[in-house]
Amino acid sequence: MRKIRELEENYRQKIKKIRQNPEEFGIPEEDFYSFMNMVDKTSPAISLTYYNNPFIEAIRRKPLHEAIMFMIAALDVEHSKRYNISYACNTYALDILRALLGNKIIGDRYDRQTYKPVSIGIKDIPEGEINLSKYNNKYPYMNSDMIDNWMRNHGGKFGWKKHPSQIEHPSLIPANSIGVFCTSWEKLIAEKERDPQYLGHMGVIFHPDPNQQSIIARTQASRHVPFEVLYPNHPVVIEIIKGGYNLYYNYYPFGNY
Repeated sequence: MRKIRELEENYRQKIKKIRQNPEEFGIPEEDFYSFMNMVDKTSPAISLTYYNNPFIEAIRRKPLHEAIMFMIAALDVEHSKRYNISYACNTYALDILRALLGNKIIGDRYDRQTYKPVSIGIKDIPEGEINLSKYNNKYPYMNSDMIDNWMRNHGGKFGWKKHPSQIEHPSLIPANSIGVFCTSWEKLIAEKERDPQYLGHMGVIFHPDPNQQSIIARTQASRHVPFEVLYPNHPVVIEIIKGGYNLYYNYYPFGNY
């Protein structure tokens, strides 16, 4: 466990260094801090669509393990106002996934008729419009209660694959892929029968080192966790194997190889 904590600290220090001096890692300072400011000022009700954003364009030219560290640094889940709400796990996870996979692969909404991913950004709504409830019927939110149901029924059309529950796998997800774990539909229904206020959960899983596929990490908004290593008997890993969480993954379509 001590080695795991040391490993976590090393990666967390790297995240801090990126945030303190993005130029050192090849990202223009102006682009990085402008992006951070945009995230901080954007309401959770509005999608981050990343259209023509120079920071996103820059990290998409990098390999996945580097790109995700830049995203974790820039989204700054520990301090950003966007995630300083009671239930931000879906907002944060979907922000990362859209940045690294694109808006056509995952949205923070979906079309009720076609089930295609939908994202409604600040440039997609009339200037000054604050109340987005008029979109909710046609384009419901992809919240942590809905994500597993959408993934299992429609995710395959957009490249999502499910990790088989009850099968232990040292790397959980394949190389050059990014995963999302979420409360299974069965567990959600059972828990809501016990407590109607129960809410599902979701987070992002990835490999921080492409040369060591056995190292798995997660990042999530709940408890504001920027980086945490998932060791074999970690509660999240156990829940995935037991089926309390379902794990889906998709391959990174960007980067230079």
